[in-house]
Amino acid sequence: MCGLYELLYCFDPGFPLSSLDSEDYVFVEARHPNKVLEGLNSLRLNNAFCDVTLCCGGQEFPCHRIVLASFSSYFQVIVIVSRAARL
Repeated sequence: MCGLYELLYCFDPGFPLSSLDSEDYVFVEARHPNKVLEGLNSLRLNNAFCDVTLCCGGQEFPCHRIVLASFSSYFQVIVIVSRAARL
C-alpha cells in the first residue's frame, strides 16, 4: 500500500515531499478539474440542480448559479442582490 508521499510523487514526480509534514493532507489528481467540469456539464445537460435560467435571443439556458458566480463578478453581484431581495 502506498503512503501519502508515494501517492503524491506518483502524480507529480517534482512534488517537494520535504515540504510536507505528517499533519498535511494533499490531494493531487491531474484529471480532477476536467472530471469536475464534465460532471457539472452532465448535470446541466440533464437539467439536474439547475437553479437559474439565462434567456438570450429567445433561447433559454438552464444553469447552475454557483458555477456562473464562480467565474463572473457580474453574476456574483446578481446572486447577492437576488438573495438579499428574497430576505
